[in-house]
Amino acid sequence: MSLIDMIEQGAGSGALQQIGARVGLSPDEMQSVIGSLAPMLGPKLAQHAASGGLDNASADDAPVPGSDEAEDHGKSILGEILESKDASRSAAAAASANIGISVDKIKAVLPQLASIAAAALVARKVSSGGGFGGLGGLLGGLGKA
Repeated sequence: MSLIDMIEQGAGSGALQQIGARVGLSPDEMQSVIGSLAPMLGPKLAQHAASGGLDNASADDAPVPGSDEAEDHGKSILGEILESKDASRSAAAAASANIGISVDKIKAVLPQLASIAAAALVARKVSSGGGFGGLGGLLGGLGKA
């Protein structure tokens, strides 16, 4: 399962449309943003999970997508996986250059997407029996569109 599929299943298309609409993105533009950011987010999240970064998280702790809590959660996740605000800004700028959507809009949805992706990864962990068993396959698929 790709990270895009995990995000869509974790948040639901309605939540993703709401998140996009808050910053002026159409559903198609939101899909483009997700597709552009997935190759960067997926491997970083999987690496973070493999090093124990998500071990204390539970699927029940996931904030509601689009909420202020999800924004804060996503910023925390981005800080852990990218290690600097400059790296986050760089990722948004690269996505903007790639798909032609304003970097400000991408920066506005990036924390929400990081929160949803992390929650989806934890949910996948829970559904696979409580471990990141088979993480190799997951690592391979997370960045794919």
